[in-house]
Amino acid sequence: MVIGTRGELRRHCYHFSTMLHWLRLHPRRLLSAPRVEVTSVAAGAAQVTVHGLVCGVCALRTREALESVAGVREACVDLDAGTATLALASGATLDASSVRAMQRDMQRALDRVVVAMPVRRAIQRTADALRAMGSRRAEGRRA
Repeated sequence: MVIGTRGELRRHCYHFSTMLHWLRLHPRRLLSAPRVEVTSVAAGAAQVTVHGLVCGVCALRTREALESVAGVREACVDLDAGTATLALASGATLDASSVRAMQRDMQRALDRVVVAMPVRRAIQRTADALRAMGSRRAEGRRA
């Protein structure tokens, strides 16, 4: 059913596609608690891997958390790739200790916005224990 003018339909379709975009899920990622890892740093930019991104809402909240960190001017989170590209504030230092401090601050910011972080960590511990148990069984079968 088409309601309204062509422009209204296009706007309605845009909102529907945006909603579907935010509802995309990566349920296997529930097995790991969200964790930030700086993978590369260049002049004025940084590439970050964000483990445990499950849905579009997670990506949005992660972007907001990363942008709240001192030294980060803007963040763009890619849900499908599980990465974020950061535009760093001018004058941000890029030595090893400042990158470690920035990663620590990003993880703290992410911990504050993740829904049910203690539950996610418990799920990760259980999944890790099951993986370890499975690998020990596989080694026993080979012997």
